[in-house]
Amino acid sequence: MTFESLIEYELEISRDEASPVRVLQDATGTTRCGVGATVWDAGLVLAKYLDRQTAEGRLDLAGKTVLELGAGTGIVGIALARLQPQSTVVLTDKQELVPLLERNIALNGAQNASAQRLDWTEADGIGCTPDVILVSDGIWARDLHQPLADVLQHTAGADTRVLLAYETRAFADEAEFIALWSRHFRFRDIKPADQHPLVQSEDIYVFEGWRKVNSAAEQQTTMSDGTQTTRALQLAEVERISILGSESIVCGFHLADYMWADIFANLAPASTYVLITDSNLAALYADTQREAFAAAWAHCRADAAAPRLLVHVLAPGETSKSRATKGAIEDWMLASKCTRDTLVVALGGGVIGDLVGFVAATFMRGVPFVQVPTSLLAM
Repeated sequence: MTFESLIEYELEISRDEASPVRVLQDATGTTRCGVGATVWDAGLVLAKYLDRQTAEGRLDLAGKTVLELGAGTGIVGIALARLQPQSTVVLTDKQELVPLLERNIALNGAQNASAQRLDWTEADGIGCTPDVILVSDGIWARDLHQPLADVLQHTAGADTRVLLAYETRAFADEAEFIALWSRHFRFRDIKPADQHPLVQSEDIYVFEGWRKVNSAAEQQTTMSDGTQTTRALQLAEVERISILGSESIVCGFHLADYMWADIFANLAPASTYVLITDSNLAALYADTQREAFAAAWAHCRADAAAPRLLVHVLAPGETSKSRATKGAIEDWMLASKCTRDTLVVALGGGVIGDLVGFVAATFMRGVPFVQVPTSLLAM
């Protein structure tokens, strides 16, 4: 790789105001290294979040190892190496970008940083378990989702902290990655109030995640493809909202386990639980819901025989909100031997919420109903 045609980019950091982080980038594509050779906004947001964490004394990585996946120009990892000089930072990417990473490390005199080839599809690893993993704009293409989820699963240890930042471009595709990631990780979003006040965007999201750790509440679950999986109950932090004198609205992130545990603990027992959703959401969340159902039952009612969970999938869109679809759902529930002690859960947007709520209100003169909205309109 030749560097003469590259453009220098500077990022101010609070540790040494007189010496900003400097990286070379290929903004015009002359090196043919793809989009990875360019500084992207999500990387800047993540770097400045780390800058604020360090400046406020909330981040101390002395003696710790940091791994950046898909480092590109290395601006995030190099900034962290400068901010945390007692840490060891390993910047990784495809082989064609390693020379650029090495050049940018040298440009900043970051002696605690190094560059290494790491192809996600091969997942060779770095020879140790990192304390922190950084990823910025690593999910911009769908064909990266599974390799990234795999390398995170194989590389992160029980105590590894993962920081993931991305600019939203295709919500449905990004939700697909989040569903993949959630199989082995619990996570939370970093609120704008906790990010750098001057370097953030409503289009850029930052998440902090950790591996799910097994507990005594484990259960074998049969997935939609017939495979068996073991997983533990992970209860999320939630906020309850009072309406009409009752805290009946629960808000939070990554709520599948919490939802079923709450249902089992606070609603009347049912012989059958019916989850109704559409085909778009079923592809993302059906298996997660089955896992959460089994784990929550093992945690809350381990001494009793597990009830049935039936999943019914509808076609997405307004055309499903019809008398014919309502009748078809009721016919399916009757054929499945659902009785008055059935509890119905609607997982979806406005169409699913309206239709399934109507079904629950009229099936056998009304059965318990739980609404799980997935869109702002449904909320």
